[in-house]
Amino acid sequence: MAGIGFELRKILKEDTYSSYVKSFFSSLVFISGPWIVTIISFLFLYAAIKNDYLKYFVMFTHIMAYALIITSPVQASVTRYISDLEFSKKEKEIFPVLTGVVVLSAFIGVILSSIIVYFSGIGKELSFFVFAFIVSNTIFWPLSAFTSLLKDYKKLTFVFFMLMLLSTVFIYFSFDILGGNSIFFFYSLSYFLIEFYIILSVFKEYNSTENISFRFLPNIVRSPMIWIPGVFYIMGMWVDKFVFWFFSPKSLSFYNIFRYNSEYDINFFLASVFVIPTLSIITIKSETSLATSFSEFTKNLVMKKGIRDLRISIRNIENDVRDGVGIILKYHGMLAIGLIFFSEYLFRFIENIHVFKILTIGILLQALFIFQVMVLYYLDSRKRLLIVNSLLFFTNGILSYFTISHPSYYGTGFSLSLILVNLIAYYFVREDVKDLNFLMFERELKR
Repeated sequence: MAGIGFELRKILKEDTYSSYVKSFFSSLVFISGPWIVTIISFLFLYAAIKNDYLKYFVMFTHIMAYALIITSPVQASVTRYISDLEFSKKEKEIFPVLTGVVVLSAFIGVILSSIIVYFSGIGKELSFFVFAFIVSNTIFWPLSAFTSLLKDYKKLTFVFFMLMLLSTVFIYFSFDILGGNSIFFFYSLSYFLIEFYIILSVFKEYNSTENISFRFLPNIVRSPMIWIPGVFYIMGMWVDKFVFWFFSPKSLSFYNIFRYNSEYDINFFLASVFVIPTLSIITIKSETSLATSFSEFTKNLVMKKGIRDLRISIRNIENDVRDGVGIILKYHGMLAIGLIFFSEYLFRFIENIHVFKILTIGILLQALFIFQVMVLYYLDSRKRLLIVNSLLFFTNGILSYFTISHPSYYGTGFSLSLILVNLIAYYFVREDVKDLNFLMFERELKR
């Protein structure tokens, strides 16, 4: 995401109100992916859908979660692979890899769609459009790895929002005639068009005579430690939702497999929306500074600079990590305090407001954890990433399960697990940055 952050910084240099708005919405698109934007646009359809609104909202959430989890190994492996291609000046191989990723992701999407459609018992007509929506989602997540290579983020953001806006408008006016088919048809169409635009943009910047390549596939088998920590990270962030969906007696069921917990889901979604401004700040400010410092350190190491220069570089990295944590605590901390104190006035439609307050603290901790995981990725500490991410998965799942029969404690499993993994991640980051010279030397010996 640092590449995106650098491009968004260029927009901010204009120092105008519109430049801040542009950079925020661009970072929103690239950080949250399609699910936040789609679900926010879906909120405006309540007046048209009414009685069936909850059913389709739940279907959307499940489909996006399944697509994200199942394609995460491909996304993580491809992200690393294309970074290596760019670093080794093999740009001609990028576009063939992209087409290979699209074909593989579409194949995964067909399998996932077949399973979901079969077990859900959705009617034949609706199942076709749900099938298309699932495939479009499984393609989008791995394809989003290539957006960091693009330069014109303003145009991509504009295309994304315009397609989402048009989809929402078309659904609003056609729902009475087409019903649920209109929802999945227009959103699937908008996703496929966005994906086509990304493919076309990458082709323009990285033209190649080769059409398709699957050279990235051996990396998935050869280097499992690249993607396994990422899979645990994503599952760790979602496991509490699955626990409340499938183990709580209070959860509602739609089409057999799509579930919803009214006391947990709405509170979590609402609390999650407020983390996006913080993640935007991390991408634009913290990660770009961190990327610059790491680049400076690597350059000094390659050029065999003196120990003094290396120590200065490490000190800069330490300062960037400290500043990143400080920014999150400062901005999101103030936001969290405001939300906790004024939530009863702002969100009167929520029945269990105490759950929202607990999850607001959890989301603050999530932002801290995301930043620390990002630092560990820069440090290439794969074993430590596996430890903290797998620990998040197991502790979040187990603690959330124990709170199912105690509504007053909903959200504490998520929050407590994040306290634990944040403390461990902080220790790992501090130790690895302190021993960065030794770690880099050790890795060079292993090569």
